[in-house]
Amino acid sequence: MFVSSHLLLLSTLASASVAVDEVIVVNQSKPRTAQETPASISNADVSEQPAGLRIDAAELLKGLAGVQADSRANYAQDTRITLRGFGARSAFGVRGIVLQLDGIPLSMPDGQAQTSSILLDEPENVQVIRGPLATIYGNSAGGMVQWFSRRPDATQLRVDAMAGSNATQRQLLQGDWVDDSTAIRVVGTRLRTDGPRDHNSAERDQLALRWYQDLSDSVEMIVRLDDNNAPHLQDPGSLSPDDWRADPTQTFGGATRFNTRKAIHHQQMSVSLRSQDGWHINSWKGWRDIEQYLPFPGGDIRGSGAVIDLRRSFVGVDASYDYNWEFSQPLTTTLGVHHAQQDDRRFGYENNFGERGELRRNELGEVTQQAIYSLTDWRPVDDVTILAGLRYSDVDFRVDDYFVVPNNPDDSGAQRQHAWSWSLGLNYQISDNWQVFIARGNGFETATLTELAYSNTETGLNTDLGAAHNQQWETGVKWQGESLQAQL
Repeated sequence: MFVSSHLLLLSTLASASVAVDEVIVVNQSKPRTAQETPASISNADVSEQPAGLRIDAAELLKGLAGVQADSRANYAQDTRITLRGFGARSAFGVRGIVLQLDGIPLSMPDGQAQTSSILLDEPENVQVIRGPLATIYGNSAGGMVQWFSRRPDATQLRVDAMAGSNATQRQLLQGDWVDDSTAIRVVGTRLRTDGPRDHNSAERDQLALRWYQDLSDSVEMIVRLDDNNAPHLQDPGSLSPDDWRADPTQTFGGATRFNTRKAIHHQQMSVSLRSQDGWHINSWKGWRDIEQYLPFPGGDIRGSGAVIDLRRSFVGVDASYDYNWEFSQPLTTTLGVHHAQQDDRRFGYENNFGERGELRRNELGEVTQQAIYSLTDWRPVDDVTILAGLRYSDVDFRVDDYFVVPNNPDDSGAQRQHAWSWSLGLNYQISDNWQVFIARGNGFETATLTELAYSNTETGLNTDLGAAHNQQWETGVKWQGESLQAQL
């Protein structure tokens, strides 16, 4: 168990374009201003971030209070994101933090996520929710990062060509077509680089289709198709402090000896229905294939090999409805259901100095996540806002082992992790510029399927590894001027 409490955060944001009516999205159908929400919220336009090649998600998170985005400068290892310490247990990639793009989860049911599949030219706004309010977003919601894109509003063609050091180049071609009830966007990008170190080159190609359709005056349908293919991502490895001081551009010796590299092919599709009457339905399905060569032989019959061949499929649906109570003061309750599943077909092989060797692992891992949730938004008097959230999550893990040989027994197993999460917050508006709030919440975080699959002492599923539970509280003061805002 870990406990996160007594956290003090000071952030000051200055910009000539800061708007007094800055809007955040706590649920998809009831936006509210960040100032009146009883939580620590960051909301930034991507256009205000420093210019860049848009090849790393860390570019979209710079300067956001409480957010640490660690770019590994290594295309074979994804950017790590931590919020107030949540996510720090992952050396790379994202765990313990929920990621979403336009309401579609980027996080898997077991809580792991990667940012490399995001078309980083698309988001126009990024919102970060820290603290107790984030606990109701799922079983691994130590924090919440949401990216939002905008529907095309004009027919146009866009061409970008960018270049940098180390033979880095990226091209983008985008076409938008718009009429009274329909908007269609097609995007293609191409990235090539040799990297700043030997054995550090990368190739990545992305294709995306967006179709926005007004089904009626109040209902919009959004169809999204993505294909992200990175067939060549060399891994130069990490350096010891002494080696780095001697020459930060050198490559780890095992990288060339075992030809460490990674290939990723990520495909995803989703359909969203959104109504101005207070309901939404999001559905998604995807596939992610990974082949990775690690810097050791992996020949131990009880091990998992050093060549990873992972074929993942995932599917999910999330739906909610806003019920407006007939009271004299505004009171709205959002009720929702969530179901998601991932299947990991995992193989492991020996690494014979860069070539695939004998089989060392063959299994199917399945994770099913089911949840119900509610969020009640009440303003008993004009200056007071109360936000209360409740979620029940049930996550089932199952592994079927097909590599059963002498000295490597059947390691099949199953585990269930489930818990209630809740948050309660109160915001008081002292004046037009000043707000104070207090919030409290309990959450829990499941182990990922990858973490459950390894044990220090035995082969197979680590059934002794359970969920981590957290308790959070925070209190804060917010001030909003015409061109300056601050939070303590």
